[in-house]
Amino acid sequence: MKHENHAFKMVLMTRIYTDSSNSNTMKFQHLLPLAKQIKPEILQYVIQIITYLASQQTGTFNSVFYDVKSTEPYNNLLGLLLQSPQLNHIVKIPANTTFVKTTFCRQSSLMVIHIGNSEDLNWHDNFMSIMRTWDSRIRILLLVEDTQWALALIVRFWLYNTNKFFKIIILNMTSKTIHRTEFDGGVKVISHVEPSEVFVDPKRDLKGKRFYYNLLSLSQRAAIVDEELIGPDVRWVKETARFLNATPRLASNPCPTERNSLGFCYQSAFLGQSDIVIGLDRLSRHGTSPNFDRQLYCITPMWSAVLVPNGRQLNLVELFSKPFTWKAWTCLLVVLLAMELLKLLLRGLFENDPILLAICGIEKYNLHRASWFEKLMFFSLIVIFFLMTTGYEAKIIALMTERPSTQVIRTINELIKSGLKVKADLRYFPRVVNSTTIGPLIVNASISEQMDGVNAYFTGYDAAKLTETLYINYDQEQNRKRYILLPEPVNMSIVFYTLQFRTKFFEILYWTQRVFFESGLTARWAEEVLKQYRHDVLDPSEAAILRFKDITPAWVALATGLVLCGIVLGLEILSAQKRVSIQGLLLQVMVAIRVSSLCKFRKQ
Repeated sequence: MKHENHAFKMVLMTRIYTDSSNSNTMKFQHLLPLAKQIKPEILQYVIQIITYLASQQTGTFNSVFYDVKSTEPYNNLLGLLLQSPQLNHIVKIPANTTFVKTTFCRQSSLMVIHIGNSEDLNWHDNFMSIMRTWDSRIRILLLVEDTQWALALIVRFWLYNTNKFFKIIILNMTSKTIHRTEFDGGVKVISHVEPSEVFVDPKRDLKGKRFYYNLLSLSQRAAIVDEELIGPDVRWVKETARFLNATPRLASNPCPTERNSLGFCYQSAFLGQSDIVIGLDRLSRHGTSPNFDRQLYCITPMWSAVLVPNGRQLNLVELFSKPFTWKAWTCLLVVLLAMELLKLLLRGLFENDPILLAICGIEKYNLHRASWFEKLMFFSLIVIFFLMTTGYEAKIIALMTERPSTQVIRTINELIKSGLKVKADLRYFPRVVNSTTIGPLIVNASISEQMDGVNAYFTGYDAAKLTETLYINYDQEQNRKRYILLPEPVNMSIVFYTLQFRTKFFEILYWTQRVFFESGLTARWAEEVLKQYRHDVLDPSEAAILRFKDITPAWVALATGLVLCGIVLGLEILSAQKRVSIQGLLLQVMVAIRVSSLCKFRKQ
């Protein structure tokens, strides 16, 4: 049903164009004797060409029949084509020098032009103006006689050099020869061409011709590693050039990088007047026009992001408490305290100490000879703490190998609450000051300024991903990043690449861009850029080596354990010599401390 509605609209548009043209253009009855003057094989040959092109196109095939004669239009082969019942399934758009420009015709599939005679040269200005209405990718079939050959070459020159049409075929209706326009503008004469081989893509083999591209700013999509330009956009252009048997070349940019002078120079003087096929800088535009055919939209949108300073490294207390959450620590303490209270309240029920047995594995009394209740309680306690201590040891070793940082800022809201200033280069992001979220925090700064480790930075997401892995953003001593990227996107926009004026490569670039994206190669090439940058920052073999300061927590834990063991050993020795229990010694020490504090209080 959807296809039928679309076909109905196309037929309706055909009628509208027909009615809007000169009234004489649709009165084909007087052209019936013309069929005897035109060779039937020529008429059938053109019909076969049109029919083949229509069968190869998905969607609606519409063709334009343009007669440059101002008097008695369509009194030629075009009139017979419009009347042919073999072409009734094709949308036909008649046009002449009085044709009204419309957006609908830009994406026409084929244009058949009958040139006329040399006395019709007065239509030149109007003809060239009308031809700019159509997209440069349209196929053009010029129908000429031997007597019109000189005029046909002039028209072909105008179409190729001025309006940048490149799919131009001249059909000599007298000799039935094909004159095909090559990629470099030359003409190749071919005889006895099958209808399926009339229109051949001239770009498929460029024979090593240079394929120029340009780049102004670096990002994850185009970066320099070891003096080589890499990235998904660069690989896309290089692989497209290789597919076309061309030689990719990076063109130097003579334009200044200042924003106020970059627009005119880069868009007009540089890309407009040179052989550069595509500019890899992704640009955005407030509005679009169907007449603007120099933009190839990116598949994915572009957004900006914020880099915030990384938090400080964990201290020893935080490091030792990091393996478990506070809920887990609370649960363990509650279990141990409950066992200790149970032992104190029910004297004689437990022979062993819960903390010493569960954590340290010290038995005061053989557990195999203990009561069944003590076995039940302590066996379950031993299993629980064995699993917990094993997990704790593995986690603490991992934290010592790569000590994490305290991430203070995780979201845009936390950034706003923190009060940090956000530096941005307003030459490239002038509208960020109008942002309702981070606008009040923006401070103007040069994009080449080194990050100070205090303020946050606003830039494009791809550039931020690349900056995150730069050498200047990596703390070699502490083995961590100085800045991290907030995951929330800011100021998302639709972007496009700037192409050469009425470029011949739009279709192939459009196709290869989607092929690489849908196959996953674009994402893979982007990851390769980050991997190469990370390799430059830190050698993985050196990062895996533990240094003395990395195992400082282990030395602290060992020293703390030795001190506690020494204190307990000293108390045991004293209790053995004075025949006093350790609890009694501790009680005497506490009493002595209490008495000394009371004496000081009374003196005051």
